[in-house]
Amino acid sequence: MRKPIKIKSPPKDPKEASICS
Repeated sequence: MRKPIKIKSPPKDPKEASICS
């Protein structure tokens, strides 16, 4: 699966947070 990897310390989006966690 190819998805753009965004590195951010505080994820502003809750879905991004769940992906990063």
